[in-house]
Amino acid sequence: MNNHITYLEKLYGEMAARLSPASAFQAYTHFQAWKYREAEASLRLEKLTPAKLSARAYVAAYRIGLKLKPSKRDLFHLMAGADTPQLKFELLVAAAFSLRGQAFLELCRETEPDAFPPVQYRDVLAGLIFHAMLRVEGRSSPSLFIYWQVSPALLAFAHKLYDAEQLTHQPAAFAEALALAASELQLPLAPFLEPARLLCSLQTFREMQTDVPAPEVYFKGFAFSPRGPVITVHANARYYHKYARRFLASCAACEPQARVHLHLVGFRARAAELKSLAEETGVQLNASSEAIPYRGPAEAWYSAASRFLHLPHWIERYGFVVVSDIDGEACFQPELLHAIKPGTTALHRPVYDGENYQAILWKNFHAGRSVFHHPPAEAIKSLAGYIAAGFRDGVPAGKRLWHIDQIGLALMTLAWPDMTVVPSPPIFHQKK
Repeated sequence: MNNHITYLEKLYGEMAARLSPASAFQAYTHFQAWKYREAEASLRLEKLTPAKLSARAYVAAYRIGLKLKPSKRDLFHLMAGADTPQLKFELLVAAAFSLRGQAFLELCRETEPDAFPPVQYRDVLAGLIFHAMLRVEGRSSPSLFIYWQVSPALLAFAHKLYDAEQLTHQPAAFAEALALAASELQLPLAPFLEPARLLCSLQTFREMQTDVPAPEVYFKGFAFSPRGPVITVHANARYYHKYARRFLASCAACEPQARVHLHLVGFRARAAELKSLAEETGVQLNASSEAIPYRGPAEAWYSAASRFLHLPHWIERYGFVVVSDIDGEACFQPELLHAIKPGTTALHRPVYDGENYQAILWKNFHAGRSVFHHPPAEAIKSLAGYIAAGFRDGVPAGKRLWHIDQIGLALMTLAWPDMTVVPSPPIFHQKK
């Protein structure tokens, strides 16, 4: 047991040496990149309990993905043994994803705010507290934000959200209130809250349209037919070379001769190469491409979001469209896709730590697991217009656009409440 604790404490030291507090959100939440699979496999979990670990050992265990299920009492004990602001911060982040919302809020109330002088720590914790408030019935007072001494703009942002009485029960009212708050906010937030900058009012969303030219379909392996859905995937050069072959083969494994439309962003594969790829993987393949002006992160954002920018074109061409990610394997059952009726949109609501964060618009739907069977044309055109406006205005302004497609889907369902939206069947497993 002591050897395990020592090992985890050394592992914590290695992690802490490589991570900067300036990237607090990415570094310390469970979304960060540290996996240490060998370390995880080497530990005998049944003997590791939070009550017997040091604070550093517990944080290391949390960050390599060990599920130790601490109690509030365990974390109070660990907090007492945390001798630096950074370690206290890391324990509270772990608690946010380990405890029920009410227990996490109680732990926060017992922790001295003066222990967190760096503004990155305070703002990230404010975001996590905000999440917990949304999950707890009879939400706690926004005075917790004052307690944590967060930046005045973030505090004002929180108060505006809580002024909307139907915050969790009427998402349309929530979207309007959140958009108003975001429009008045002028300083960067923790990345957790940055997607608020991309929201617009529902009326504005309804009025967005686009006339983006349709990309040229230069490789044609199948023609339109009413017999079933076409799977559409968009990829830049890196994702195409790394994932396309495996993804296409998985589509054929689900349905022999599955029809796939591959859109290439920022480059153009040779027709001979595409023909060989289709023959080797067993799919019917169409391909299109477009040149783009973006580089760096914006190029990656566009390659993902462009599937909705061009969705009106794909629906006009095929009528029945499945939008999928490419960095993994298809897992659809043809009979479930064929059961989706005309006029229906099927969207997949992700689950985070066992909960649906339905009050956070950018966590409502997975973008790459969507089905559109002749949906309302106006709704799809506005979704495309929203994506187009986001890149036209957002890239020059330095906005982060990773969540723009997910926000667009949520706003679309709110702006057109009469749309027929059903849960999407399984479509895709991400496998990096």
